[in-house]
Amino acid sequence: MLILKWAIYISFLLCLGANPVFGFVHVQESAAPVPGLNKHIELWQRRQDKNPGQERWLVEQVYLHTHQRFLATYQNGAPLSDLYASGKYDCVTGSWVLGTVYEALGFKVTVHELNFHVFLWIDGERRSYLIESTAPNEGVWIGKRAHQQLVQIRQQDSIAWAIVKQNPLTAHFLVATCIQNEYNLSALRGLYYYNQAIWAFDRREYDMAHHLLQQGMEYCRSKRMKSFMYMLTNVRWESMPEEKRMAEQFVRQYVADLKSEGLTPQ
Repeated sequence: MLILKWAIYISFLLCLGANPVFGFVHVQESAAPVPGLNKHIELWQRRQDKNPGQERWLVEQVYLHTHQRFLATYQNGAPLSDLYASGKYDCVTGSWVLGTVYEALGFKVTVHELNFHVFLWIDGERRSYLIESTAPNEGVWIGKRAHQQLVQIRQQDSIAWAIVKQNPLTAHFLVATCIQNEYNLSALRGLYYYNQAIWAFDRREYDMAHHLLQQGMEYCRSKRMKSFMYMLTNVRWESMPEEKRMAEQFVRQYVADLKSEGLTPQ
């Protein structure tokens, strides 16, 4: 859940990557990222009006029914086109769909970005909720358990980051500090473009990677994005085969290191 096997070059990649077949996919600007979501929101707004004061029930039921309606199958790196067509999702797109519904219902939604994962935090009138989009059967933690789960997720992510940082190859590409950022919901668009930029870089499409990253930084300016932009701007990868060899070796070693610690990449 927390680790993506294509944590490429800077231990940057989150739970979504661009599909090389589809190339550049524009993120929709409307409130509804998938067809039918607006009607789904309207349905739950009516149910919310009929059940005042039932905050916990609302959060849990919205999670369950949104998953059933839009988030059919978790697939690491699923592009938006797959989300629209068949409900395949990952932590970025899943968080985006759920967060859009919760925000429309009046909840304060915060996006948590870690080194290898994204999830949601919701502040209600009575309690807080941690929303894990990639765990459809147990993806809502409430109150004290939400705070405990937040600590656990951060610890797991920090352990994985420390493992990666110990690798000599990683030290060449890794951001200097462990990532624990909080954003509003619109930042997920930036993280989506960012991941597409990583995939473009992996295909050696460096100009496209730069273009996608610029798009993403209009919505989010994470430290990983700034570091990647510096690399794209200042390093001529075509003329540095040793750098590319190190990056490719890093990916292989990264996966091996995680497996050796029992953190199987997904």
